[in-house]
Amino acid sequence: MVVSAAVAGLVTARSASLPSPSPATTAPPPASLPSSPAVSTPSPAASSAAGTSASCGAGSSVASPRPLVDSPAYNSYVTPYVTFTGPFSYVAGGAALRDQGYGTIDLTWSGPLVGAYLVWESMDDGVPPASADLNGVAITGSWVAYASPSPCWSPEYIYTFVADVSSWVVNGANQLTNFASGITNGSNPWSSPQIYPMLEGASLVVVYESGAPVHQITLYAGALTEEGSGITAPLDFGPATSTSAETTYVFADGQLPGNGAIWNGVVIDANAFPGTDPKATPTPWSEGNLSDTRTFAVSVPLGATSVTAGITPSGDCLTWAAQVVSVQVAPAPPPYTVGFTEKGLPTGTTWSVTLDSSTLSTKVSGPNSTVNFTQVANGSYPYSIGAVAGYVAEPSSGTAVVAGGNVSILVPFHEPGYNVTFNESGLPKGSSWSVVFDGVEGSSTQRNLTFPVGGNGTYVFSVTPVPGYATEPPSGSVYVEGASVEIDIVFAEQFQVTFEEKGLPAGSTWGADVYSYVSSTENVTSAATFSLELPNASAGSDLLCPLNFYATYYSPCDLYFGVFGAPETIVVPYLEEFTLTVVERGLPAGAYWYVECEGEIYSAAAFVTAPADGVMSLVNESYTCYFYSYNGDYAAPPPVTVDVAGVGGTLYVVFTAVDFTVVFTETGLPAHVLAKHGWTVVLNGTTEHSTLSSIQFTVPGGTYPVLITGPSGYAASGSGTVSVSGPTSVTVTMTKGKTFALHFAETKLPKGTLWCVEVDGDPLCTTKSSLKYTGLAAGPYAYAILPVAGETATAKVGKTSVPLSGSLAVVKSTKVAVKFTRSN
Repeated sequence: MVVSAAVAGLVTARSASLPSPSPATTAPPPASLPSSPAVSTPSPAASSAAGTSASCGAGSSVASPRPLVDSPAYNSYVTPYVTFTGPFSYVAGGAALRDQGYGTIDLTWSGPLVGAYLVWESMDDGVPPASADLNGVAITGSWVAYASPSPCWSPEYIYTFVADVSSWVVNGANQLTNFASGITNGSNPWSSPQIYPMLEGASLVVVYESGAPVHQITLYAGALTEEGSGITAPLDFGPATSTSAETTYVFADGQLPGNGAIWNGVVIDANAFPGTDPKATPTPWSEGNLSDTRTFAVSVPLGATSVTAGITPSGDCLTWAAQVVSVQVAPAPPPYTVGFTEKGLPTGTTWSVTLDSSTLSTKVSGPNSTVNFTQVANGSYPYSIGAVAGYVAEPSSGTAVVAGGNVSILVPFHEPGYNVTFNESGLPKGSSWSVVFDGVEGSSTQRNLTFPVGGNGTYVFSVTPVPGYATEPPSGSVYVEGASVEIDIVFAEQFQVTFEEKGLPAGSTWGADVYSYVSSTENVTSAATFSLELPNASAGSDLLCPLNFYATYYSPCDLYFGVFGAPETIVVPYLEEFTLTVVERGLPAGAYWYVECEGEIYSAAAFVTAPADGVMSLVNESYTCYFYSYNGDYAAPPPVTVDVAGVGGTLYVVFTAVDFTVVFTETGLPAHVLAKHGWTVVLNGTTEHSTLSSIQFTVPGGTYPVLITGPSGYAASGSGTVSVSGPTSVTVTMTKGKTFALHFAETKLPKGTLWCVEVDGDPLCTTKSSLKYTGLAAGPYAYAILPVAGETATAKVGKTSVPLSGSLAVVKSTKVAVKFTRSN
């Protein structure tokens, strides 16, 4: 199979690139791609045609169009967009989309898909949205050309878009939906208002493997409006090896008979473009369907490399948007060339292309320039276009598929150009409204007003006031960055609303912030009332938030109201406040607690750290007060009812400690040993001895020292500390083996003096001369000899001095001699 595909712009500047088509079969790419020096080859300049736009229907007021920036081809004949070379055939079909935004194109083919492209046209004063859906999948077209005038309708321009839809086309009925259209009900265009954007039609071209001799199939795209003068353009191809050929004309706005198709100087159909593409809705239209996709079998001279095509003079206004040509050619021998042709950059601009891992660049020296990669084998190669300051390349990346033929890829560059559209709501239908945008004033009697902009940047605008209506926003700025922007303008009819204060002493200063759905205002007065002109609302969505100037009076910020087409009065109640002090008892210092008092019209809360009091301001009503402790060791009291009757008060709340069970369960003791000797647990100074396997304590939450001992000859695990924050279980393992004692003996203390030591967190105190820990298994133990007031201590194990705290390795019964000396 031989494929040569030239892939042109796939997306607009505001969208991501769509994937390029993948032929049914391709050879694997080589390990590296050979490159050649950049070559700049000029191509013929596009011709242009001018004409006078005649109105085909009732117009609407729009913003005066400003000149667009450099962009895709302007008033251009159709030029090559994508080319396939191989044993291929193609099919094409169209759908009329005016005043619908949707339609169906039914195409079938009998071989593997090679590539598919969708072409559509839309009229507007600025670049219309290029997004739509094909078979439920979002697509974005590349803006490839535009023309002025449009074909005898009010919009200034008609735009041509092309999208690569190879990944989403289906063999059969293809559903086109969500195309941008000012009207979508299918009404008669000649009796409906002209609401922008105004679609024309869409055409689908599908190239597939048919097993036929090698054909070169080229899709041309452009935009050129004719108004009765007739137009022709050259169509180029490789040397023809057969006189049989096929072509498809794509024209927008066909509606009258007498539009003849010309092929190589011969009229092949005298009534080719009366608007024959089918439309989706059954509503009768006055004239044609405003879109034609017409395919003809034609002939070319043997060996020819060019013919002409076009349209005869007529009384209609048409725009030539695309052409498809299929000519039989000779297969091309390997290796092949992948060429990228730039269009739109000014002379002297340097641009570059990276194909696979090779990068070439060149400088524009004429209408356009080309970068050629030579000695390329069959395969699929990713490519990307280098950035050029101030310009957008479409496409900026893609895949070049080489399969038995040279590849030519068109790379259109243009400066970004976008629209800012204002969407009005609230005015009666047909009302005139205006916006001054970036110094240009535009007006409309429709719901939309569009201004084209030259590129990215910040633009200021102001909305002309309409008497009796509020405007939101009345003015502002809009930042354009890589996409068109829409701004909603809301007009709302206004009525007088009076706000009347109740509850404050006469002459008090008061006020309110008033928020409507289109505006906000702050008002302060010492009179009993103030009035505002506020917009009409269909629900109670406006909010009045009173200003509270007095510590002993309060009005909540929750007064919602609506303006329902007539003047009205809103009462603003102020309520006198009184102080409730909540005094806490029972919590330890630093514990967090919370009190919340809820009433019918007012609620208050306080978050407090013990031992401080919670202080709240409450109005005259009955409250249910709830209490919460953030320390799980303490329980909060149940809710209480508090009645505020014109005075403040004090409320006492007591938090109580929560007791939890701590169960120690031993394992490892034989039953007869347990029954005869038992085991012992000392928890926080409380001793429990048992001949059963479990010992239980009940204590408040906290962390406590614990000492566990077993019968002689058994060592117990678990001594140290235990943390209690709920029901707690501790498993004690008894291990049979030799145990040892750790003996502390003091000298020189006055008789009757209390002294203490601590081993593994277990403190022991005595007024006698010695303390002893028994039943210790071999191992290290942390110890501390606690200080005694007025005494200085030293310690020895045998003849070796040891610190007053540290760790002792117990491998036998050990004695620590402690000597106290009276401090001076």
